[in-house]
Amino acid sequence: MMDFLKIGKLIGNLTGYIKVKIELLKLDIIEEVSKGIANIFSFLIVMILGLFVLGFGSLALAVFLNDYLDSSYVGYLIITGLFLLFFGITLWMAKTGKLKQIIEDQIIEEKDKQQDEGNE
Repeated sequence: MMDFLKIGKLIGNLTGYIKVKIELLKLDIIEEVSKGIANIFSFLIVMILGLFVLGFGSLALAVFLNDYLDSSYVGYLIITGLFLLFFGITLWMAKTGKLKQIIEDQIIEEKDKQQDEGNE
């Protein structure tokens, strides 16, 4: 009879342990998802603000060039040409795989940096 009580207690402890582990796993998943969502929103906010700065800075530079060159459109053409040049370089880098390699190197470098900070 004592063996049966020990087995029942063991099963009860094991069941409790499994429930606690499942709850801990759920909390860990929620934490990771929350961090991921926060990172995505932070990235989007920075990107949107960066696009505003780029857009208004480009317009300001184009207007300045228009005034400097005494033209109503040449400044806009110059800035558009610069953007087309950047686009062409980026497209070429993407097609040759250089852009992918740069991005992968940055991700690996960031991951190594985070691991080094975690080990300290």
